[in-house]
Amino acid sequence: MSDGPSTAQQSVAISVTNSLAQAVNIYVMQGSSETFVRQLPANSTQLVTIPGVGSGSTVTLRARTVDGTRTFTSDAMSLTSGQQWRVP
Repeated sequence: MSDGPSTAQQSVAISVTNSLAQAVNIYVMQGSSETFVRQLPANSTQLVTIPGVGSGSTVTLRARTVDGTRTFTSDAMSLTSGQQWRVP
């Protein structure tokens, strides 16, 4: 018997808005670990699935412009599906 999906099978989908004129790479931070999630096009809003992170997990999100010149970091948040994050 299982108590539910393993951490590797869990995921949370959040809405991310990139209001910059260039694409950003989205990362999720748990503790000192930074994991690339996906690239988000300029001036867009997309549903971003954060794999391996269960609902209620506390994480920090990071967005880095594709040219590497700017980085934006969220406050620590308890992830829930449907949550929203805006860059910048």
